[in-house]
Amino acid sequence: MSTRPRTRQRARTWRRRATLSTAVGATVALVAGGAIAVAATADDVAPPAGMDDTAAVQTVGGEDDGALGSFDTSDASAAEYEIAEIAPISEWEVARTGLPIVAPGFERYEEVTITAAGEPLAETADDFGELELLRTGQIGAGDHTVTLSTNAGSVSRDFTVVADDEFYSAHPETPLPLAFPEVLTEADDSIDVRVHDHVGDAAIDVVLDGARIDTVYTEREGYVGYNVTGPFATGGHVLEFVHPSASVEVPFVVVSGGQGEFAPAGEYTGVATQTVAGSSWLTQRQYPLSFVVDESGRITDLETEYQWVCWLGSPPTGELDLSGPPATAITVDRPFAIHWNDGVDDHSLYGTVRTDGSASGSIVVDDGSCGYSRLTWVAQGDVEGEPGPGPDPTPDPEPTPDPEPEPTPDPGPTPSPGPEPGPSPDPGDDAGPSPDPGSGSEPGPSPAPGAGPTPEVTTIPATTPEATALVSALEGSITAPATAVPGGSITVTMHGATPGTTVGLWLFSDPVYLGTQTVSANESVTGTIPADAALGEHRIAAWSADGLLGWASITLVGGGAEDAGAALPATGLGGMLWTAVGAVLLLALGALLLASARRRGAE
Repeated sequence: MSTRPRTRQRARTWRRRATLSTAVGATVALVAGGAIAVAATADDVAPPAGMDDTAAVQTVGGEDDGALGSFDTSDASAAEYEIAEIAPISEWEVARTGLPIVAPGFERYEEVTITAAGEPLAETADDFGELELLRTGQIGAGDHTVTLSTNAGSVSRDFTVVADDEFYSAHPETPLPLAFPEVLTEADDSIDVRVHDHVGDAAIDVVLDGARIDTVYTEREGYVGYNVTGPFATGGHVLEFVHPSASVEVPFVVVSGGQGEFAPAGEYTGVATQTVAGSSWLTQRQYPLSFVVDESGRITDLETEYQWVCWLGSPPTGELDLSGPPATAITVDRPFAIHWNDGVDDHSLYGTVRTDGSASGSIVVDDGSCGYSRLTWVAQGDVEGEPGPGPDPTPDPEPTPDPEPEPTPDPGPTPSPGPEPGPSPDPGDDAGPSPDPGSGSEPGPSPAPGAGPTPEVTTIPATTPEATALVSALEGSITAPATAVPGGSITVTMHGATPGTTVGLWLFSDPVYLGTQTVSANESVTGTIPADAALGEHRIAAWSADGLLGWASITLVGGGAEDAGAALPATGLGGMLWTAVGAVLLLALGALLLASARRRGAE
């Protein structure tokens, strides 16, 4: 456990007090742990002038006003020592903010031992003989006691820690986050985050990619601003602001610098959907959106609208045109960020333009004192997308022509009629007995290999990623087939990945590792869908050692190995069946030819 100065009152009310009375100059201590009756002597304390040095020290307590004990003397002006009452507190608050301890009445700089939940800690009273601090630590739910002790005695105060799920109810509002910027390059070393409408006047954990990095405190209205400093690995990241009653995620992505392959040129049209205005959630509004990518890969001529909300402005609300940004070159299949000012407001355009001409992203308008507005957008360009390289096509097999039947010569006249032929033999008779499946004519199952140690599977990343890591900014940064079958192989294209890079493929929703692959010269890898994967909508994601490269949607359909198993293979039972049918037909044809010959001989 640790302590820190108690700098402000955090929604506490002190309803009762524990008091300890003694002669002026007596030494006192506070201890936390169990209620301890005050028992101390003042033999070594010189009484002030006029005070009878034989005055008795007696213990009192158990009164309805909450007093635990006091030193009494014949001097009516005796000093009073107190522990302020501690209101019920949550486990979360004790661990992050601390148990509030307020205790006046000690000697200046007096050494005091604080014991809470069985752990002692030494503190010193201040210039005024007071202790006022917050003691942090892990204290489980239940009733506890804090005790303050000195050489002269001790005094205790009971307090209650309440389980978080009992102490907190669901936060009635949805926290509203903003990250600036939403897309960074490797050269950027920090990101500013603002969160509105979180739990007010509370301790909030800051978590980056699953690891807690800090604890911050919101203002009464639930606002908190935070700056995260890098460096950051390329790929997607998630910053979370966590509290037992509400949490919010702030995704951002880091991309490599430098200009890559240009995005497809053409006119793009789509829809912008506004969800935030005046730094508040807004009932969704949709506006037409368009922009151009020129032959030099520059995005320009952005046109859309957004809802202005500002009660400090005139007019307070209204539709405003949004145009820009300056012509800026972007790289295909790589998230981009463009920032500009139109002389009034700051604007940011984020997004990804893909090889197939699809595009998506967001727009943020900072209206200064009026807050900010945010829109998400999707668009499609009038371009002919160039699909990423796939596996070399397997040529269709050349059809094998049916063999021409050789003509059967007419038999010569039969010198004398022979006996009528008996019934045609069953073709199965010539074949001999059917092999016993267990006789060994068919290969039996291979013996199971000896059980050995299961090799440890190393994945990329080393720990199983969460679905929340699949941020929208990286959707489409890899390309996968629209459909696949369980048990089948797929080729996934890593746009902009360096050939030779080692990547890990994952199938979501329930993360399933598809293996570690090496990016080929055509920026692709091949993976196999598990045969037991459920049919329906899924997502394929790729990670490198630097982070998430991207993800794409994929639909698993029927027709895989299980369905294919319904058809008989040509070399199995189906082949035997067709062989038997052919033999019967040949025998029937021979019988017909023989009968025809006999009729001609009879004539």
